[in-house]
Amino acid sequence: MHFDWHEHQAHLFASTQALAETPQAHPLAGYFSHDDGSLPEIELHFARSADMPSAFARLFTLGARVDCGSLWDKASGRETPFTGPQDASRVSDGVVDPFHVLAKGIDIDGQPLPDLGVMVCEHGLTLDYRMGPDWDAPRIDALLSLLRQLRQQGGQVRIPWWQADGEQDFLQALGRGGDDG
Repeated sequence: MHFDWHEHQAHLFASTQALAETPQAHPLAGYFSHDDGSLPEIELHFARSADMPSAFARLFTLGARVDCGSLWDKASGRETPFTGPQDASRVSDGVVDPFHVLAKGIDIDGQPLPDLGVMVCEHGLTLDYRMGPDWDAPRIDALLSLLRQLRQQGGQVRIPWWQADGEQDFLQALGRGGDDG
């Protein structure tokens, strides 16, 4: 067998270049990459129920759209359609039961997020997400940026879905990013 030194060098150069161009895996990639059919949850608790509606409204200032949704009106005992971010105040006021919507189109600094489910409760929001290939490193960072913004609005972030170790991983990643506005 003939060994071609120039061919070997070309292969090494190409391999090295490919490694240099391969993005590093995000530290949280394992919590996003494989779609196992579950919808992991990220909880935001607000000490003051008045802070929750403004945090929900923040999603809409970032481009969130909700195509459909309904609320249960306690006084009438009937279902009413979701009308917009102001419906979160109706939850904190006790007029309607907690509700869940699918928020599409949230954009963080030019990075579109995959769809997020949002459960609106009196003292909090619970975000859920479908795991899978849509969650690349820039989108994971964008989600962390969103969580930092909601934290600045009074939200305390918890991720019990991933148990203690996973929650710690998320909280460390949130701490690495600094302050977002």
